[in-house]
Amino acid sequence: MKKVILAVVMSMFVVGCASNGDVEGLQAQIDVLTMQQAQTSENVVRAEKVADDAGVIGIAALRKANQNETKIDRMFEKAMVK
Repeated sequence: MKKVILAVVMSMFVVGCASNGDVEGLQAQIDVLTMQQAQTSENVVRAEKVADDAGVIGIAALRKANQNETKIDRMFEKAMVK
């Protein structure tokens, strides 16, 4: 009977260690995923800034193109009048 109790206690100890190891492994994975999520969030913020900057540059380029088109139209009209 003592051997059976000892075997049960030992198996509970082994299962307990495995469970603790599993929990520690899962916690390590959670920590890695949390860090990756934080990095991804930072990358999204940077990407949004780049997109905003690109939009500002695009608007400025469009304005300049419209100004140039207006100047060319005026020059063409003057050339046609002469």
